[in-house]
Amino acid sequence: MLDTSGPLRPGTPGLVAAAVWAVGLVVGVLALLAGHAGAAVVALTLAVVAPWFGPAWVSHGQRRALHVALFLHGTRADGSATPVADASVPG
Repeated sequence: MLDTSGPLRPGTPGLVAAAVWAVGLVVGVLALLAGHAGAAVVALTLAVVAPWFGPAWVSHGQRRALHVALFLHGTRADGSATPVADASVPG
């Protein structure tokens, strides 16, 4: 469930993605107005792709937590169940 007990604060990945989007959009439009088509294409492409970096950053940061949780519950990432005692003993 979503915790609604306090105010939602934007995280670092979201702020970075928003800043990159805003800067890319401004630089792209200014480059387009100045007649620099190549720079405009690069900057506007960066502005379009930037919102995907925030969720990717969060997903990458949570990947280790998922593997720890799977290990503690005795399941492997492929879905097969393994007792925790057998998972830590090589052999």
